[in-house]
Order: sequence, then C-alpha cells, then structure tokens
Amino acid sequence: MLYEIFKASYNLAFFVLHPRISLRSSILSYEYQLNNKIGILFLSTLITLTPGTLVVDLNREKKNLYIHNLSQISHDKEETWETIEFMENWIRRITE
Repeated sequence: MLYEIFKASYNLAFFVLHPRISLRSSILSYEYQLNNKIGILFLSTLITLTPGTLVVDLNREKKNLYIHNLSQISHDKEETWETIEFMENWIRRITE
C-alpha cells in the first residue's frame, strides 16, 4: 500500500510541476464486495489517502463507492481499478 501511495504522490507532483499537461477528472462507480462496516470504512479511507482519488459518496444498498479520479490519460482508469481491487482483497483478508 505504501508503494501505491508513493507512486500516486509522484504522479500528482509531476502534474503540478508540468502545468501544460491536460488532466482529466472523472467520477467512477466502484462496486465493492466487502460486507462489514469497518472494511468499507478502511477501503474508502485508503482510497482517499491515495493522491488523485477521493471517495465522494457511498451507496450501501447497491454496494457502490463513487470516486473522483484525477488522471492524465485514459488507461489510468484501469490502473485505478487494479489498485482498488488489490486494496479491497487485502482488507477482506484482514477483516473477514
């Protein structure tokens, strides 16, 4: 997890130091599989701690997290999904 935070921090610093790069922000809907409140809280906190992403809403009925994502290119979306799935699997092993 520390590696992911470092990598996201580096990318965000790169965006700040190179203002001519066009950034794309989007709201992503992520369907989580966690069942307990502590796991959901921990996942949303880890997502928010990662620079460039922010959990803006939670729908417990549909099991969705709505995430604001700041990215430079379109393939960053897939990388974001992989990172969130990795964090969720890690949290699932700890809390369930």
